[in-house]
Amino acid sequence: MNRIGLELLQQVDKNADGFAELLSNHQLPPKFLDFITLFKIGYKSFKLEKIVLNDDEMDFYPLTSIVTYDGVQVDGEEYFGTIDHIFPYKKVLDEIEKYKNKEENWNKFGFIQIGLIYQGDVLLLGVENKNRDEIWRYGQGLLSNVHTKLEDNIFDLFMRSKEVLLQEDLEDWGIKPYQIYKLLTEDFWRVRKENV
Repeated sequence: MNRIGLELLQQVDKNADGFAELLSNHQLPPKFLDFITLFKIGYKSFKLEKIVLNDDEMDFYPLTSIVTYDGVQVDGEEYFGTIDHIFPYKKVLDEIEKYKNKEENWNKFGFIQIGLIYQGDVLLLGVENKNRDEIWRYGQGLLSNVHTKLEDNIFDLFMRSKEVLLQEDLEDWGIKPYQIYKLLTEDFWRVRKENV
């Protein structure tokens, strides 16, 4: 449960819908292309832990989350933002078409949207010579600036990320961390009942 950086990501699925088409798109910068040849993108691309609270019902709940920017100084201001997801292949292709037609405000500045950040910010990728491979944010996550550079490339963005235990959820469920365990043959956690 202490994964950091690229350890948080699932390996690429080269058979995913739109993968080959996205890989052959010349609009995308080189490091982003390298990234998508190695790691899965889309809504379920992170390796997050889950827990079963009741063995009889076998309902799964999130046990961990990803933290990327947790009070990090950006443009002289504390920034709290975590990657929600990088868009799936087909959605990135749609965003490239928007860029070609300059549909969004950020398209005019040489960016395509590639995902979302919790707290309402849009995750952008630079696709022109002046900003190639750079990762920027657009939104209200910082009061002083709507549009800010975060990292030089997507690898640097994920190297900043880490997995954290959802401690508050455990407290809400009345579970102590020492009560959770995982069987070697399972990919989820269970709750050990305390002797009363």
